[in-house]
Amino acid sequence: MKREDILIDIAAAGSNLAKVLRKKGMKAYRQDLTYPDGINGYDIGGDAGNMPLADAFADVLTLHCAFECFQGEADVRFAREAGRILRGGGRVGIIPLYIDTITFVKTSPWCDTRNIQVEQEAKFLWRDDKYKEPFSRHYSPETFSYKIASQMPEFAIKILYFTNLKELSENVYPGQRIYCHFMFKAQKR
Repeated sequence: MKREDILIDIAAAGSNLAKVLRKKGMKAYRQDLTYPDGINGYDIGGDAGNMPLADAFADVLTLHCAFECFQGEADVRFAREAGRILRGGGRVGIIPLYIDTITFVKTSPWCDTRNIQVEQEAKFLWRDDKYKEPFSRHYSPETFSYKIASQMPEFAIKILYFTNLKELSENVYPGQRIYCHFMFKAQKR
């Protein structure tokens, strides 16, 4: 990232990324559904697929531990919105990107799934743990291609696969579980 870049941390919730970057002299915003609607200082409230921003507003969009939580068509709306709000040469990074052999949604048996909209081919998996996760989407490569990548024709897209997670877990971050097998990286042409 260059110092003059404008970054938006998408679906940031309580993340401090934008604040840390601003302390380093960079221009950084954070966006989330839970923030009051509109632009409030460096907080952008509302849907990530329909942000109250000018065309070509930003240079970098980051999503960390967030994209899998976009329910219904929110993921598609965001893919299209990224094309609108990024400048030429702008970048999007999604980490982790959950890619699996089939499309599925992890949800908790404690959550009401009656209003959850998923792809026709998606399966539901129960995640019964202390987190009571309401929604976590995992794409098959085919579903990600037609649902997300096809919405971003103006981008050069790469999906990175990390092969050294065991080494990182043992040597760099001992005792931590690292579950980031894939990262989505795209640059607007």
